[in-house]
Amino acid sequence: MRWPWLTSALRTLRFRLTLWNSFVVITVGLATLYAVRVGVRYTLVAESDATLKDELAVLALALTELYPDGQAINEELQRLVEGHRDHNWFLELSNQDGEITFASDNFPTVYRSRDVPLASSITTPRDGDVRILQRVIRVAPEVTYKIRLGTGLEFVEQDVDRLTRTMVPIFIVLIVAAPLGGYVLARQATAPIRQIIETTKRLRPSQLQERLKIRGTGDELDLLGKTINRFLDVIAGYLRQHQEFVGNAAHELRSPLTAIRTNVDVALSRTRTREEYEELLEQVSDECSNLTRLVNQLLVLAENESTGEQLARQPLALDQVALNCLDMLEAVAEDRDIELISKIEPNVMVLGEPSRFRQVVVNLIDNALKFTPSKGRVTVSVVRDAVARTGIIEIADSGCGIDPNDLPRLFERFYRAERSHQRRPGAEGSGLGLSICHLIIERYGGSIDVRSPTRDDGTGTTVRVTWPLLDNTAS
Repeated sequence: MRWPWLTSALRTLRFRLTLWNSFVVITVGLATLYAVRVGVRYTLVAESDATLKDELAVLALALTELYPDGQAINEELQRLVEGHRDHNWFLELSNQDGEITFASDNFPTVYRSRDVPLASSITTPRDGDVRILQRVIRVAPEVTYKIRLGTGLEFVEQDVDRLTRTMVPIFIVLIVAAPLGGYVLARQATAPIRQIIETTKRLRPSQLQERLKIRGTGDELDLLGKTINRFLDVIAGYLRQHQEFVGNAAHELRSPLTAIRTNVDVALSRTRTREEYEELLEQVSDECSNLTRLVNQLLVLAENESTGEQLARQPLALDQVALNCLDMLEAVAEDRDIELISKIEPNVMVLGEPSRFRQVVVNLIDNALKFTPSKGRVTVSVVRDAVARTGIIEIADSGCGIDPNDLPRLFERFYRAERSHQRRPGAEGSGLGLSICHLIIERYGGSIDVRSPTRDDGTGTTVRVTWPLLDNTAS
């Protein structure tokens, strides 16, 4: 392109606004000029018609008084024509037989009324520039005359042309001023957009503190600025969570790797007995298991956070999911001497994916078993709430409970509530289990609520998960 700056300028919103503004102003100016011309012409013609009507009424009265003196009538008509010759008035008088008894010398021949029926009307010939008023006058019981009084419309056209010549310079000024004024207005209107562009250009992933300035006008640009600011808040929060997540994940991965490295160094430091090697290898195996579990949990989080993934949904019996999970964990409960109680209502149908729902229920029951002492109990209930049209799974334990200060942060990644004095050996978690449960539950339209009234009073913790029921099972 020969002038790239010109091409760039022509593509701007400012130029398009200027163009539209100029087009609208010039179009309105042309329409106004045309409307004024038409209006003035209509007004002048209407005034001319009114004058002709008044004059014709006076003339009709004079004819009635002068009849039957034909010479006097002709003199009166001639006097009227001569008195208004400057206005190009013309007049014609014909009797009831259609014979023209008087016609002014300036009456257009083409408009003579030889074959025109007697009537009263105002006419403007289609191909002429005159206005003619005709009226039937009864001067005696059996005698009528038809008077046709007209005037040329040259004065109307002259006045309209004079007005047009006056308005044309104004219109030319308008044509010149419209683009300039449109440019100024467009520049002022797009100034907030330029500020938005300049501010967003300065933003970097590591520096998202700056926000767009809100002018307080309440217009669409203010609304756009608020929307972008909210979007920046979301991005900043997401990046902050991502940084925290990466840091916490690195810390959690480092712990088992450090333990593995330490055990290997110990094993290599000197020659050891078979039993010592086996003990060190068992510790390495345990840490590898912890590492594998942590990596799998991280993969599950990444998989469930993928918004592009299509969620699998199918009719699912919530009661059957709970029963299967209870069967899986029954041996664990017996080994820990914990009573596992089930209160399952049948045929509680929801929409979901069996493996994900099973993962949620297993995780919640396993957490309850971890923090419930021997001789304690864990109760798993599945009920239908027909009023709220939800299916509910509730896991209640008789463990140590959770500090109220920890409840708001339970679903944060890598967060661990302070229940270590009641936690069984080997029950140390990664702090990702509840985060995964919360993410899966929300993605399938459910909700999770944790209640733990007090701590260390034996009341334990109750976790309630709700999902929307299928329509055909809501009742």
